[in-house]
Amino acid sequence: MRRYRFAIVGGGVTGKAVARFLLARGIPFFLSSRDALEDGFREWLSSNGVEFEEGKNSLDLISRADEIVVSPSVRPEMLGLDRNQVISEIDLASRFFEGRIIAVTGTNGKSSTVSALEFVLNHFGVRAVACGNIGRPFISIVDEAVDIAVVEVSSFQLFSSMEFSPDIGVVLNLTEDHMDWHMDMDEYGKAKASMLFRMDEGMALLNADSEYLSSLEGFAPAVCVRRFSKRDGLNENEACVVEVMDYLGYRREDVLSALREFKGLDYRMQFIASHNGIIFVNDSKATNPASTFWGLDLLKARGFSSIILLAGGSPKGLDFSGLLRYRDIVKVLICYGQEGGRIFEQVGSQIPSLRARGLKDAFDLAVDEASTGDVVLLSPMCASFDEFSGYKERGEFFNGLVKGFVCTIGNR
Repeated sequence: MRRYRFAIVGGGVTGKAVARFLLARGIPFFLSSRDALEDGFREWLSSNGVEFEEGKNSLDLISRADEIVVSPSVRPEMLGLDRNQVISEIDLASRFFEGRIIAVTGTNGKSSTVSALEFVLNHFGVRAVACGNIGRPFISIVDEAVDIAVVEVSSFQLFSSMEFSPDIGVVLNLTEDHMDWHMDMDEYGKAKASMLFRMDEGMALLNADSEYLSSLEGFAPAVCVRRFSKRDGLNENEACVVEVMDYLGYRREDVLSALREFKGLDYRMQFIASHNGIIFVNDSKATNPASTFWGLDLLKARGFSSIILLAGGSPKGLDFSGLLRYRDIVKVLICYGQEGGRIFEQVGSQIPSLRARGLKDAFDLAVDEASTGDVVLLSPMCASFDEFSGYKERGEFFNGLVKGFVCTIGNR
């Protein structure tokens, strides 16, 4: 019976990156994908003599490997594997990466913080690359000339991680999310915090305003533990960046100056257009209620008090009732998609609400309701998979709707 050094479970972005990494080093592996592989990737595997299967996960073949690298979306027990039998892609990458690692996790703000850290570090001449859950797998940069890998890590990745131990570990916040994947909040929180417990040096940086994180004491005696808080006009992400850079030896004034040049991320509270006094904001990246609440707080702090909110999408098993805190600024809530019904049921009796089929229908209703001084905000509180491949495609679609509306009205 043939044995393999590694088995890769999953043929998506992560699986492809791990496969290329192993093949480049001449390390034999077997790849198993429950879904059909893309034609080009299938041909690449075949032309390089790699054994693989698709459309199923055969435990007897996977178990022949010395180590099993699972895709972030895979729960090991669903394959009949014990968690001790698997490692994550970030585990494997950290074995080979020779630079320093800053790892950022949390429910919200990960991508913005990772991108801001990359920008500021590069501003000071440090070769830093943002990678991980933000889109480019950590393992794909291992062989590049990089001083610091700024790695966005998700609870899915950390759930299967056995080794990953960054030089700086950041937990931004912790609120309910991914309850369709995790058993409960306790499992979700433990996954997020797990990397901190493996650290034997460096700095752990925690949000002082998080009740769960404030209870973490003495988890790594040899590690410098700092806490940050949104203050002095800084939001959580900015305060975190300032604290990380302070630990690395950079002056606060210089870091704040660099941050002012950072333009932020697409689809994260992104101003799209203003027409006839109506402002359109794209927050497609808000895939859970807490993220939407963060955006509403931001708008409120900036003086906006009449918001038409488009919310809905595919389910994640979340509670939307916290939206009631914003009934003073939400003029109309338009509930759409698969979760539109649940959102309407939970808050529709106390916030003026409308039902819509999909995002296009919701947008049409929004512009009918909008008047001068209103903000039309796409901040879905949900995943996007009922209509789109991800939040980026949803964001692009919304931008197209806005552009079409503005151009059409402007040419009348």
